[in-house]
Amino acid sequence: MKKSIVFASLGIMFLSAGTLSTLSTSAQEQHTHASEIISNQAYVSNFSELKAALAEDNGITTIRLTEDISLDSGIKIHPSKQHVTIDGQNHQLTEQSLGVHGTIYVDSNSSTTEVNVVNLSIMGKNYYGPVNVDNSLKGVVLNYTNVNYNGPQLVHNVKGFANFYGNTTINIEKVLDGSNVAQEVAEVMGVTINDNFKVTHNGQTDSAFWMGTSSDVQPYFIINDNAKVSMDIKNNTLFYIDNSAKRPLDMTVGKNATFEVNTIRELFRLGNAGNILLKNNSKTIINRSTDTTKTPTIQLSGSVKPEKGAILNIIHAPETTAPTMSGV
Repeated sequence: MKKSIVFASLGIMFLSAGTLSTLSTSAQEQHTHASEIISNQAYVSNFSELKAALAEDNGITTIRLTEDISLDSGIKIHPSKQHVTIDGQNHQLTEQSLGVHGTIYVDSNSSTTEVNVVNLSIMGKNYYGPVNVDNSLKGVVLNYTNVNYNGPQLVHNVKGFANFYGNTTINIEKVLDGSNVAQEVAEVMGVTINDNFKVTHNGQTDSAFWMGTSSDVQPYFIINDNAKVSMDIKNNTLFYIDNSAKRPLDMTVGKNATFEVNTIRELFRLGNAGNILLKNNSKTIINRSTDTTKTPTIQLSGSVKPEKGAILNIIHAPETTAPTMSGV
């Protein structure tokens, strides 16, 4: 184990035998600042160390894994930690327990507003995901950078937001014995995708994204400029949108971005899109392969706005007789 290392100065320099001098105020301040930066980090190699780093009121806000770790039970992030980063350093976290607090979680009384999960491979068992945000909390942001996930659900943050960066690969299915059934990629209010993002969704009864639970926030799905996004929806639909009569899902595909969806059904199992913005030279391709339902592939209450060079191509297999798009 490499615990957090704090370099402390004695605050003195020996100049010669029997003579000493105090460090200058600026030098002491620099030492103090360096010590604070280092003391905010912890290197952990097992579950006990991970729990101590996250759950205790110790000032630690960045945790770095030095080994693969088994998440043996739930860990409550200490309420005083406003921002937390878990850097896997390319190691693996394996979930072992179920339930709303059977994972790393942000409690309803917490001041935590942001959790970053970085450079981590996750074997999931719990459909509350590796980091769960209690349902009563609004506006918490979960950021995922270079994350590889296999399991029943990555994100549970029903009144908050999820952002993805780097290389993201998500496979939603039951992969561990005793696992929860495969559900969503994410339960959130808003999703923003950057860089490279790939989803394979094998859930039988749930859509890939469940959004709109909070009645006071407009749900959104944003693919930023230059991102490359692919989603393979094997059995169900892409979106399930609550409260869409008042707050439909707004969608944006950024400049030079590509967004490709392979699905056997319509995109919206419940609800609809509001406005869809396709920015310059973006490319959106939706392949629908079966005649499972007669529901239009895209339902929207607003409009589709394509900018210069943008492409939207909805491709139906010959046996698919449903409309490509309709208003609601």
